[in-house]
Amino acid sequence: MGANVMNKRSVIIAAVLLIVSVVSVTVFAGNAVADAWTMATTKKSDTFTSLSFVNTGKLPTYSPVGKAQKISFQIANHEATTTTYEYVALLSTGSSASVIEKGTLTLPVGQTADRTLTYSLPKPDMSAHIIVQLTGRTEYITFGTKS
Repeated sequence: MGANVMNKRSVIIAAVLLIVSVVSVTVFAGNAVADAWTMATTKKSDTFTSLSFVNTGKLPTYSPVGKAQKISFQIANHEATTTTYEYVALLSTGSSASVIEKGTLTLPVGQTADRTLTYSLPKPDMSAHIIVQLTGRTEYITFGTKS
């Protein structure tokens, strides 16, 4: 009779553990299903800022010494709010960098702004990069040119 009681206890413990496991899986799976349903049925707009050169096919890969070169870049606000952007444009020759232009502009949601930069390379046989960076943010663009 003692063994029979032990078997009943083992069966009851196993049944309780099984029920607890099923309830736990159902609760966690239910939360995952609810989260997936919310993500699938709720429209959430992506928010980001776009920074790009304008007319990339015409960026000068060769810049004659001392001749002014003009390039344009664009900032587009796809954030969820009006955003103020600070930018800096640099001429980097590897060993040094000089500021071409610094500026600040405020863009409403969905708006863009173009800025034109003027630079020149001071020496012959010089390789340089033009870098435009949004200050305090991760966005930057760059291209290389030579004299």
